Amino acid sequence: MAFHFRLQTLLRLRQSLEERERLRLTLILSAINQLRLRCEHLDHDVANAAQDLCKQLAAGMAAADVHLVRLGMISSRRHKEVLLQKITALTEQRHQQERAFRDAQRKRKILERLRDLQLEAYKREQDRREQQRLDDEFGLRRARSVEPSQAAVNPPDQPN
Repeated sequence: MAFHFRLQTLLRLRQSLEERERLRLTLILSAINQLRLRCEHLDHDVANAAQDLCKQLAAGMAAADVHLVRLGMISSRRHKEVLLQKITALTEQRHQQERAFRDAQRKRKILERLRDLQLEAYKREQDRREQQRLDDEFGLRRARSVEPSQAAVNPPDQPN
């Protein structure tokens, strides 16, 4: 008889739930990384705009143009602040999702450990049964080999 883990369906569910939580965590991490990249690009753009502004001021630039460039830089900084707020919110979500993932992982591992323990017990029982069968077989062979020799030593009573 083959080993059957009665909670296999529950184990598959736990594995599925763990995978779902892992994917959610991956999505959050990806979103955080994308926002950080956007922040870096904004920093780079603001730095380039500041350099360009300095060059253009040295070459002589109209006040209206200076004002427009500064408004663009201010807008970029505000946009970065919004991105940083989103990163902060996603970081909190990441912490929550990490806890959910670890919880799902822990529950799956408990069931896997239970399955492993039951499989070990099943194998020990199978080994015990096989040893019992071998012992019984050996006992039968020994009994058969002893019977003919005992018959020669103790002949049956013969009627006269």
